[in-house]
Amino acid sequence: MLVLFTVAAPAARAQTIWTPLDHRMTARVEFWHAHFKDSNGAGSPSSSSGPLFFSLAFPIDQKLAVNFELPWARASIDDPFSGTNGSESTVGNPYFGVQVGALNKPTSLVGEVGLRLAAASESKFGAILVGIVSEPERLEAFIPKTNTLSAAGNIVMRRPTSSARIRVGVSELLASKDNGGNNTLIDYGAQASTDVQLFRFGGALTGRYVASGSGTFSERSNHFATGMASVALGGFRPGVSVRLPFDSDIRNDVPWMLGLSLEYEFK
Repeated sequence: MLVLFTVAAPAARAQTIWTPLDHRMTARVEFWHAHFKDSNGAGSPSSSSGPLFFSLAFPIDQKLAVNFELPWARASIDDPFSGTNGSESTVGNPYFGVQVGALNKPTSLVGEVGLRLAAASESKFGAILVGIVSEPERLEAFIPKTNTLSAAGNIVMRRPTSSARIRVGVSELLASKDNGGNNTLIDYGAQASTDVQLFRFGGALTGRYVASGSGTFSERSNHFATGMASVALGGFRPGVSVRLPFDSDIRNDVPWMLGLSLEYEFK
């Protein structure tokens, strides 16, 4: 898992690319679980291990919206040799952000500015690593003693039964030298979804590049493909996602991640 912590680092993202960029007021909870390949008979995190993200998105007017996200992670590991179970949990680094732009037009440019405040406990090492590996696109949600400033621009296209966006952003991870120092990360991605009656299907390609690092592009970047399906049940929308890493350094140990979500739209 220490190796995975290193190779997943470039994938950090201030917010998920599925964050609504419109005038709907929503509450959302997400759970992510990483599927570890069994290696040398060592214990791996149980199916209940992973991060939870509680988020709110609400508009101020037609050109301004506010986002809040509170992450939490739990690690539960069975030891196959002793037959015992060890578990721990930690709150992550909360996110506060704003969206600026025409949130209800067919095509618009929407900007994002946000801040994550350091709150994760560095003593909960197992929970931190499970949170990072299970949801590497929001890695900075669980890095201890690190504040993150982020900004991004989105080209958003909305139609009656479909939507798409292209996103480019930058994040500055602010930490002391003893905790890795400052790092500049550039993220990019595209996402599209379509509605078929009550169902919604979507896909995304995302990546992150460490601008402040050294090495080749492949050594300083990570890329993922994510598929999503959800269904509208009144004001609720439960969904499932599967994320596949392109990079062999991650894929050899964690070939896929599973996400479960529940969104509620306030009328």
